[in-house]
Amino acid sequence: MSIKGIVYKWGGIAFDDYSLAKILMLPTNTDDDPLYSFHDEAGSDYQVPAGHIFVAGKMFLGITPSPGASAVGKIGESDTPDAALTKDNLSFPIPEAAVDYSHYLDVLIVFAAGKYITAQTSAGAIYIVAGTALYGVEIDIS
Repeated sequence: MSIKGIVYKWGGIAFDDYSLAKILMLPTNTDDDPLYSFHDEAGSDYQVPAGHIFVAGKMFLGITPSPGASAVGKIGESDTPDAALTKDNLSFPIPEAAVDYSHYLDVLIVFAAGKYITAQTSAGAIYIVAGTALYGVEIDIS
């Protein structure tokens, strides 16, 4: 006898209930000022619900670099939408380059209940671009 089931997988996360899945999207380019938080599927600033965590397993990352400068990109938590990070959950180098680039990354990032997920870079005019997305699940921890 065999048991069959459907399992969804995004990077390092596997889950069997598609209703847990969330895709969060950066609505506009962000650099060091102003900052922007990720939006949910309805287009609203996404806040991790009370009693839950959000675990991202895959990320689509778009970058607009500068030919004369490098920077550090960050995805993290903020207490209010579009605000300064209170925790860096992921940092990555943005090398000096003359062309935009984008790619998918397997990630494992956990965001705490009540927090907004916000992106920023360490330099102006070096952007994490609109359409950058986090693919993950909301998990009830209450």
